[in-house]
Amino acid sequence: MPKLYVVATPIGNLNDLTPRMRQALEDANLIAAEDTRVTLKLLNHFGIKKPLVCYFEHNRAEMGEKVLSRLLAGESCALVTDAGMPAISDPGEDLVRQCAEAGVPVALASDFNPGSCPCLNLQLGMNLGCLKYRMTPEEVLTGVTLNAAAAIGMADKVGSIDRAKQADLVICCFHWGAEKDYAPNENQRKMGRLAIDSGADLVIGHHSHRINPIERYNGKYIVYSVGNFSFAGNSKPDDMSTFIFQTRFRVKKTEEEGEEKTEVIDNTFRIIPCRISSKSNENDFAPTPYDNDLQIANVINTMLKNSGKLEYAVDDYPLDWE
Repeated sequence: MPKLYVVATPIGNLNDLTPRMRQALEDANLIAAEDTRVTLKLLNHFGIKKPLVCYFEHNRAEMGEKVLSRLLAGESCALVTDAGMPAISDPGEDLVRQCAEAGVPVALASDFNPGSCPCLNLQLGMNLGCLKYRMTPEEVLTGVTLNAAAAIGMADKVGSIDRAKQADLVICCFHWGAEKDYAPNENQRKMGRLAIDSGADLVIGHHSHRINPIERYNGKYIVYSVGNFSFAGNSKPDDMSTFIFQTRFRVKKTEEEGEEKTEVIDNTFRIIPCRISSKSNENDFAPTPYDNDLQIANVINTMLKNSGKLEYAVDDYPLDWE
């Protein structure tokens, strides 16, 4: 029976793969992977032998059609990303949409597991909206005016979700920033704040391969970059520091003129400073929390030192919940 399995994969520890996720990989006729080299390590670890196809940002249109054709012919496919949940910061959402439009069943193969789904733990009855945006190097470096239409479109999309009450919380993810920058540039600051002004409750960024400071703007956090975290593009980056950002939202639901309204009344955060590898001399794709006070302080001090140009930078990076 044709089916697309959306399979969350471990972040760091391969043994975080749950039986349900493993079963989906074993049942699929083929696996669509963001990077086949990374996925092959996971499959070899569990002795799973399946055909792999590469499905990523630069071939999603062509490969998406090929995968869909095989699904329509009766095969099943497992969609995976390098680490974590597909369709958040990769083109997986396009394939999911194609399947939905073509009537191909889509199944989520993910248990709540901190090793593969570390970012979400929603109370029953809460709806989460996630949006992702990719900025080209030219847009990042020359400013938002280069692509004003895209900025307006982003703001309108965020706002439409908020206005239509499609989600209680809206999270925006941005692929932005110049590589090796330790602080966001003016363009990133404009886009992040515009997302918050338009209704986003949290902005998360990545791409610069370096940790960046955090802002609290209009009561909402903009996490400009958590660094690499799990990154297959370099066997030994010259800066292997990263951090896990954790936040808690307290929300209140009220009713105004017959319409239900969700209001975030409190949100706190903490960070867990990490190295992107369990080893200091090579990248083994196993993010590991620092246990050395000096390394922990270095992560915090790096962000504090580079927050000078941020008008709304947080002045403290707590390691525990307040």
